[in-house]
Amino acid sequence: MAKKTAIKPTQNVKSQTFLPEQELADLLQSAGSEVIESTENLADLDPSFSSKGVSAKIAAPQQRFIELAKQKEAIVEELIKTSEALEAVMRELGLNKFVQDSATQLVYKVIVPSGRYVMFPTIDYVRTKTLEEDRGDLSFTAAEEAGFNVDALKKKKTK
Repeated sequence: MAKKTAIKPTQNVKSQTFLPEQELADLLQSAGSEVIESTENLADLDPSFSSKGVSAKIAAPQQRFIELAKQKEAIVEELIKTSEALEAVMRELGLNKFVQDSATQLVYKVIVPSGRYVMFPTIDYVRTKTLEEDRGDLSFTAAEEAGFNVDALKKKKTK
């Protein structure tokens, strides 16, 4: 039996590069996944999914995705902290200063970059915000419309 992968078409997307819908569907199907348009009838496709919430039982590929997404977010957070610390030290050293690593003999020079080549992935993900974050890339409304319960992620309004 093919794996079930829920795909909800993205709306109001700006400045992103995505695979064409058919190409994405072909990619998922080649990986052994069956593409479905929404999560409304997942229980019909796989009885292990409850009608009260898709997250009741998460399939192995979905669980691996969640683990990898969390790992990526932790790495990005660490990268941001390291980049900020590195920038502070480079400012302390000053422009056009050289430093050599005695272990590897690599030489570094503090410069003003001339620009960057930016590469956008052909497939990526967005997610709802955590309780600690001000906003996420995926709205609660979109998640709820796809059949997910996100009440636990919403901040309680205080007066």
